Amino acid sequence: MLTGVVMLTKLFGRRSLKQKNIHTTRKDNYMNGVFVSNPSAIRNLSLVSLQGLNENIYGPTNHRSFGNLRRVARITRYTGRVQKAATKEKVGSVEYHLTMAFSWLLATANGLGFLLEDELWKRFPGNCFHCKQGPCRCGQEIPLFTPPTAVILTKPSSLKGFQDMFAAIYPNNTLQGEAVHLLQEVCELTEAVDNFTGTNQIQFLKDAIDESCDVAAHICGTATCMQGIDMAEQFEIHFGSGCFGCHETPCGCGFPSTRTVT
Repeated sequence: MLTGVVMLTKLFGRRSLKQKNIHTTRKDNYMNGVFVSNPSAIRNLSLVSLQGLNENIYGPTNHRSFGNLRRVARITRYTGRVQKAATKEKVGSVEYHLTMAFSWLLATANGLGFLLEDELWKRFPGNCFHCKQGPCRCGQEIPLFTPPTAVILTKPSSLKGFQDMFAAIYPNNTLQGEAVHLLQEVCELTEAVDNFTGTNQIQFLKDAIDESCDVAAHICGTATCMQGIDMAEQFEIHFGSGCFGCHETPCGCGFPSTRTVT
């Protein structure tokens, strides 16, 4: 059985040893108070930097009060609200709940010690994970030995870029279908994180990472189908001044644990 640093090193390499500082290893890091002095820059940040932003704002509270299963429980809480709001096409409610669900997904990635941006591109390199085609051709007859195709060839540099990529890979998605699939993927993520928590086996960590990527894809898909909600813009609106509740970095109000979901 592998544990702790040994497990993370085996799976991700030496970079994972610096779990608390993994977000500062990129050129587009979030140092020097960029989020306070220039909140409008958030919509153009990479997923690595958004993940670092989440750690900066909520890391102290999350590490003290939220294990990985509690973080995933928050994703479940908000995605359940997404499905309810999507049924009634309440755009404002869907914007809020999708943003909070994605924020907690970033917190889960921080807790498990992986970079969502890198893993997302590995799983969806410009094409569908299942049929390896971009746009997706699942359900169609694909000749044997058909080479993979992709809607883009380079990794997106921002959350908006990933959202646009998923829209191009899956152009036939529907709002109700995406909302349902999102909740299903969150359930699978919960199972994977629970298995990893209980066994500490590396395969379950890999499963949790894969399911995190699927959740991210369906959050983006649901946003696109809901009148083109721009997830990067919503992050800027909600976290441009720090914590959504107290506007401080790090959070000083306990927002993650006390906010009432409506």
